[in-house]
Amino acid sequence: MNKATIRAFLEAFAVGDAYGKATEQCTRQEIEARYDRVDTLLTPEDSLTHEDLFHGQVTDDTEQVVYLIREYHEKGCITPYDTAMALLRWVNETDAANKYIGANSLNALRSIAAGADVTTTGLNGITCGGMMRTPAAFFMSREEDLVQSVVNCLMPTHYTGVAIESAVCYAYALQAAARGCDMQTILDEACKGAEIGKPLGNQLRVASAAPSCAARIRFLNKLLPQMKGEQELKEFLYDIMGTTQESCDCCAAAFALFIWAKEDVHLAIRLATEMGGDTDTIACLAAGLCAMYAGKHNLPADMVELVSRANKLDFDELAEMVVSTRAAWEGANA
Repeated sequence: MNKATIRAFLEAFAVGDAYGKATEQCTRQEIEARYDRVDTLLTPEDSLTHEDLFHGQVTDDTEQVVYLIREYHEKGCITPYDTAMALLRWVNETDAANKYIGANSLNALRSIAAGADVTTTGLNGITCGGMMRTPAAFFMSREEDLVQSVVNCLMPTHYTGVAIESAVCYAYALQAAARGCDMQTILDEACKGAEIGKPLGNQLRVASAAPSCAARIRFLNKLLPQMKGEQELKEFLYDIMGTTQESCDCCAAAFALFIWAKEDVHLAIRLATEMGGDTDTIACLAAGLCAMYAGKHNLPADMVELVSRANKLDFDELAEMVVSTRAAWEGANA
């Protein structure tokens, strides 16, 4: 996995977040009534939601990944405590509590700040707030430690079978894509990851009761080639599969857009934004996987520059952190 591919992933992920936030939690019908297509990053004035955020601003999806990459790079490992400390700094330094952090994550982090045990605060977290952090665990982990790294990344806020299932599913897909595997192999590895992740974390009632990510991916892989166009895809994902904040929904929607868009990162982001539901998280997850599969992205340079400048994101620096951390491990094992 070279630096250019890592950078392309990070750029696609952040642009997906900034792009998709304009319609977050809107219905598909509301979006269709307002826009014919959403071909670009909407200004706050043109957005349906997050009108209080500036043009090109990212949300918690990207900010958490950035904070965690920096933390894991500095520490050289991934632990639940370090994860929690990095996320608490993020809350305090970005005013996330008043903007876009999920209630579950905020309550868990506040409990940790008050002295709660980091292994118990995430026992009710089932939303995609865990899955969206997976790239940090994937990039900053040795392959043999990947599953435990994902668990440690989620534990403070999302230590449940439901959340870990989707996160390991996505991590295994990224790992296969980074190896240059074909689409079918990536999907097979994603299903394998989901099945590995599902028994981990809290298994009591709602913490493990959800549709299977692996079964949904296999179903989507068979169904999507039969669909006639984008409208049918968006209607199916929003109206039938669901595009809510639940881990299983975000996971299925992100993989559906990956199967549909393949290497077309911009297409995946646009469809997520037009689809409704948790549009920003689905957009960044789908965009990142498409970019890893392609080894690049097809986003306009000025769009990437806008997001970089607006959020003071140095994608080259972040990619270098990943490269140097992974190189240090390889040197230690030589």
